[in-house]
Amino acid sequence: MIRKLAATALIAVTGLAACSTDSEPDREQNEPTAAEETRTDEATGEETGQASDDNVMVVDDGIATTTDGRYNLTLADGWQAYPAPLDETVNMTVLLVSDVNNAEFAANIIGTWAPNSISGVPTTYEEWRSATGNVFTGEGVTVDEAESIEIEGDEIDGIVVSRDADGVEIRQVVYPIFAEDGLQEVAFSATPDVFDENLADAQEMFASLRSN
Repeated sequence: MIRKLAATALIAVTGLAACSTDSEPDREQNEPTAAEETRTDEATGEETGQASDDNVMVVDDGIATTTDGRYNLTLADGWQAYPAPLDETVNMTVLLVSDVNNAEFAANIIGTWAPNSISGVPTTYEEWRSATGNVFTGEGVTVDEAESIEIEGDEIDGIVVSRDADGVEIRQVVYPIFAEDGLQEVAFSATPDVFDENLADAQEMFASLRSN
């Protein structure tokens, strides 16, 4: 069972979320994935690739579409879209399958959306970076610059945060994507060893993000 371990707001209305796992039986090899269950058991009749009325991610041929239909990304091998959002600001939840049943903290990618119509939402990287500096404070918290990535032809800067979340040491890389009508944030979170092993896959998935 997936539950929210920690949600730290980067700005006033959007959050950086992370997942932990409780014990549950291992899946049979041929059992449908969470994304497949979304399309069969919870299907709404919407066209494949579009956000559904149930506010779940839809996966078609390895491409996951956010719950609001704004963005899609190509899933790397070993990752799957999680069918239910963690809260109302989250429009993307992607989990590392091997971590879900076997780790104290499940490696995940979270996306959040905040419209510019809400006061306080950053519209530039400088504003966003200042806001994150006010959030990620405290003993043992470090914030470093992340390697830039290219998304839809734009170079995107981000941060790497190391911190303790409810007694679990985690590392997170976070990137802001500024659109005309709001801010999309994407974050990859994991324990340090899993983070290092899977950072390249996470950045590849981020680089595959496309607006719809």
